[in-house]
Amino acid sequence: MCTESYRCSTQDALMHCMFQEYECLTLPDPSPIDNVTCKNPQDFVVQGVDETLLEGTWYVTDGFNPDYDCFACQELSFEFPADKPIWYNALYSLIAVNGTLIWNDIKMNGTEEIPGIITMSGHDSGFDNIQHWYFMLLEEDTAMVYYCGDLMTWHFEGVLVMSKT
Repeated sequence: MCTESYRCSTQDALMHCMFQEYECLTLPDPSPIDNVTCKNPQDFVVQGVDETLLEGTWYVTDGFNPDYDCFACQELSFEFPADKPIWYNALYSLIAVNGTLIWNDIKMNGTEEIPGIITMSGHDSGFDNIQHWYFMLLEEDTAMVYYCGDLMTWHFEGVLVMSKT
């Protein structure tokens, strides 16, 4: 039986059990876009993430990575509960392999241990996931972030331009 503490949809739990817990399946070898080294642009990040500017829902207007950044109606939300980790939620639609429209709802939490860089962890479609977000621009209505992360044997990166409207 799969780990009882894994609280996601049935599909997410199935993916987690098959690929991570029991290792009965493995990811295919990563493509070049999924086999990158994090650029770590620490010299170009904002002085610190302003919680009042980042909190709320953002809409992705542009992205660099065609596998992770380019979904219609993609919403990213950030919350800063008192004395708790930062909460992050990504909601986006995509066409599944069987041709149906599905909505992914990814929840992660994180901390800003280095000013301007939020490190998040959580689950993405059943896979344990760690991401580092380097905020390069954070204004009232516009944000730009470089991110990189790891998902099992894959190492990915992207750049997002986001707007509150």
